[in-house]
Amino acid sequence: MSISSWKPAQSNMMNFSVQGMMNKHQWKDKVVVALVNNDTKFRSMYECCFLWMDVVISILHSYVSKRVDQMVDSGLVEEGKAFFDLKIHDNDYGIRHAIGVPEMDEFFRSEGLVDGKSRAKLIKAAIDEIKTNTCKLACCQVEKILRMREEFEWQMHRLNST
Repeated sequence: MSISSWKPAQSNMMNFSVQGMMNKHQWKDKVVVALVNNDTKFRSMYECCFLWMDVVISILHSYVSKRVDQMVDSGLVEEGKAFFDLKIHDNDYGIRHAIGVPEMDEFFRSEGLVDGKSRAKLIKAAIDEIKTNTCKLACCQVEKILRMREEFEWQMHRLNST
């Protein structure tokens, strides 16, 4: 079974506590924590080595901005539109939770209701919000790495890729 198809109800790793460190959408991280901290068979078979690829935050944010622009140029808006459903207002699950989809919600809902100039402003605001939220996500991931290192005392090798 691949990690992307793993569901908590199918696992014997249900009884571990990460002390609220991760939310309901970060179950893949819970799998790593459970394997490394709680699964003695896994730990006896594998010696873990954690590599933390780090970069100066200003460079990371600049890269994120460029990458989002590339994604837009490659069809992010059209791809999001293909999954958009006016009847759904909950962005917490499935494709509606993917980066970019919640941010473009207002833009998609405005189709046929506002003029082209207003839609251009809406898509620009959505793209700016995607960039901001992706940068926030990157910062949260660094915080998570630091928490895991300190809370679980995992040895992590920081590689400065700046």
